[in-house]
This record gives sequence, structure tokens and C-alpha cells, in this order.
Amino acid sequence: MLHHVFSAACQSAAVDQFTNSISIQSVVEKLDAVAAEPVPITDPPQAIPFNFFIVSLWFNGGDSEGIVKQRFRMAAPDGTTTSAGFEASLTVQPRASQRIVARVPGILFKGNGVYWIKIDVQDGNHWKSVASLPMIVQVTVVKNSMGVHT
Repeated sequence: MLHHVFSAACQSAAVDQFTNSISIQSVVEKLDAVAAEPVPITDPPQAIPFNFFIVSLWFNGGDSEGIVKQRFRMAAPDGTTTSAGFEASLTVQPRASQRIVARVPGILFKGNGVYWIKIDVQDGNHWKSVASLPMIVQVTVVKNSMGVHT
């Protein structure tokens, strides 16, 4: 039986070449960005360049090999999905764990607020949610002392 152990959003994840252990560094919970001009909300949404990773760990507690297909997607503050995300399949040996690491190059901006990174697993012909990671996105417009955008 395959179990989702955890998922995390982070700015870097290093794998030790000798032990295959992973170190997750700089867990991402919030994106504070500064802009000289307001970022327009467009359809399709503009991407805010912000490189981060999603790390998921799966464990197989069964006696036979297990296969899991996972995806992640991001939901904007209004509840709409801003991207189809990333899909990956992996095979997990009995009584062993396996991880998926996905690189995310940016966030499709639909306004300030809480974005949700949804982690799903394929169950037959449909997808089932196994985790939701919040990420607060705040873009602030900064003006200089003359009232001009800088």
C-alpha cells in the first residue's frame, strides 16, 4: 500500500550522493515581491518568475512493488486552477520510500492572496487530493518620494 508521507515547497533540495538522503532548505510559505508598476491581472495570467521546488515523499508498506502517479497544480486565491502543473509516475519497492522533486519556474499571477499548491494522486480514472500547501503571494507597488513609480 502506497502512502503519501509529505510534500513541501522549498527553494532548494540537495541529495547526498552517498546516502541518497535529501536536505530540504528554505521552505517557501510566502512570496513578497516589489514592482514599480501594478501587475495587471490578465487572461491568461502573467507569470511571476519565482523558482522553487515541490518535494513529495511516498512510502510503500506492502509486500509488492507499487506504482503511483502524482501531479501538482496551483489554485489562485479565487479558487481557479492557474496551471495544470506537473505529473510524474514512480515505482516504489516494498517497504521502501521514493520521492518526487519538481521544479516550478514561476507563479501565474491572478492577484494577491493565498495560492494553494494541490498534490493529487491518480486513483483509477480520477484524481484524489493528498495534500494542499498554502503560499501567500503579495506584490507591492513601490513609489519614490516624488510619487513616481520606481
